[in-house]
Amino acid sequence: MAYSSYVIQSSTLKSIASAVRSVTGKTESFTPAQMISEVENIKFYLVPYELASNSSLQVYSSPTVHAVGYRAFRGCTNLREINLENCEYIDLAALEHCPNLTTVRIPRCKVLGNYAFTQNSALTSIYLDKVSSVTTVFSAITLTQVISAKFYVPASLYTAFCDAMHWSVISDQIVSV
Repeated sequence: MAYSSYVIQSSTLKSIASAVRSVTGKTESFTPAQMISEVENIKFYLVPYELASNSSLQVYSSPTVHAVGYRAFRGCTNLREINLENCEYIDLAALEHCPNLTTVRIPRCKVLGNYAFTQNSALTSIYLDKVSSVTTVFSAITLTQVISAKFYVPASLYTAFCDAMHWSVISDQIVSV
């Protein structure tokens, strides 16, 4: 059975299960596998500071997160990689001060807040390879903070990215895929 899309603030499996019960109207307990099948159309949002300062987090990957809140990953000092396949929105400073972060995969990101990558000196690759236009909102300050990182964009949009306002200052770091 398909349900309407909902934005749910996720913190733990327990709260996700509770949210699934609320959305679906079911009262039984869910295993993680059952939750995944039930939440097919539910969009998750990482709330501000949700994973902040989590020193055990090394890789974060989620196909259900569609938005990342203010400073959600701030200070995750051992985080190396983020893969948010369906994320469309990254809030202000959401990924700041993750000194070991090397790779960010946000292929469908439409909006990226200012200072998103502040104090991420190890960052080398940012994948935007499935965006459909150059409407992604990046400020000049955001781009200059990751001046050494490569931005991977669709081949069909390569020239548009290189010529776009703010992007032209780092056009030598834009890679066509």
